[in-house]
Amino acid sequence: PEHLRLSTQPIEDPAKPRHLDQIFDMIQADKVLLFSSDFPHWDFDDPFFIMKRWTEGTRRNVCYRNPIESLRLPEETVHMLEQAQYA
Repeated sequence: PEHLRLSTQPIEDPAKPRHLDQIFDMIQADKVLLFSSDFPHWDFDDPFFIMKRWTEGTRRNVCYRNPIESLRLPEETVHMLEQAQYA
C-alpha cells in the first residue's frame, strides 16, 4: 500500500453494510484511502455514512494524513487543518 492510493465518489452501498467494512479492511483503507467528494454534483453520498463507523484514527488518516502524505505536504499541515476545522 505504500505506492497506492484510492479515492471513490460516489460509493455504492452493498446489500449488507458489513461487506463494505470488510472491503475497507482488505484494502487497508486507513493507509490507502483518500477522502473525496462529488462536488459540485448535487447527488453525492454523505461521507458520514461510512465515517461514523470508522475509528478516529481511520478518519484522521483518510481525511488528513493520507492526502497530505500523497501530496508530500509538510506534516504541520495536519495541525493547521485540525485548527481550522474547530475554529
